[in-house]
Amino acid sequence: MDEKKAGGRRRASAAGVVLGLALSLILAGAAVWGLHIWGQGHFIQPSETEPEVLQANRLSVYVPEAPYTAEAAEPDEAEPEAADGGYEYEEILVQEDGFLLARIQGKRYLGYLAVVDDPFRVTVATSGAFSENAYGKRVDEMADAAGAILAVNGGGFSDPGGNGKGGMPVGNVVVDGALLWGEYSHTVGLDAQGVLHVGTFTGQECVNMGLQWALSYGPTLISNGQIQTFNNSLQEPRTAIAQREDGAILLICLQGRQVSALGVTLQELSEILLSYGAVNASNLDGGASSDMYYNGEYVNISNSAGGPRPL
Repeated sequence: MDEKKAGGRRRASAAGVVLGLALSLILAGAAVWGLHIWGQGHFIQPSETEPEVLQANRLSVYVPEAPYTAEAAEPDEAEPEAADGGYEYEEILVQEDGFLLARIQGKRYLGYLAVVDDPFRVTVATSGAFSENAYGKRVDEMADAAGAILAVNGGGFSDPGGNGKGGMPVGNVVVDGALLWGEYSHTVGLDAQGVLHVGTFTGQECVNMGLQWALSYGPTLISNGQIQTFNNSLQEPRTAIAQREDGAILLICLQGRQVSALGVTLQELSEILLSYGAVNASNLDGGASSDMYYNGEYVNISNSAGGPRPL
């Protein structure tokens, strides 16, 4: 069992507004109560390796009310802003007690990074009962239902031939300490001490580690401060979660498949997170699923032709 721990074990009030980590795994988000499948399942090959299975396909069951047609913004030459312990950001959009949201940009990427000082403000939401016939929900739908300030997509979901409805997760799903789905898979989760664990676990191992929430996609990007080795060199839109040594949680959403933002490789994503202090990090679902939603609006430009997709 690869238990990876970050420092900063700080307990903090769970009161206040909870930040929703919406899993793109199940249907994009909220919990299924009653499906407690304990134990081992099949190995889940993350869609970073097989992008045609989980990442690049688009669901045909969702018709948006107003398709997104905007183009990615052109990079500007503004001087980066320094905040939050000296880390540099292209533009700080929101900065308040314990929370920062910033636009970040490099020569080959642009996107958004959220920093949540208190790891106990982060949780997983699911969209309903797990079933191949169940329909998923968009990130905004799950965030609004949960009353979340911020939400990103999360874990993978069954999408055979691009025709999946979004309602069947792959890998482990833990919500409020309860194992709702268990399959041996790349997993990221938070324990009761606020420590982020990354690695490949069974459902029972998630229980044994005392994970309070968890979801699956992968691969692990950074383990104990060390960038991992990747076989995948595709440039794609990316979503990821990480933890700094001081315990703060990083949520990142990078745009891609656009004229001014082609996307990044797993290696590049890891290097970006490392530059912002990440000591443990895991890749989440990307491609057309990659979205970040804040205070009633999407901050990124969706990579799906029909707008944000149900997850």
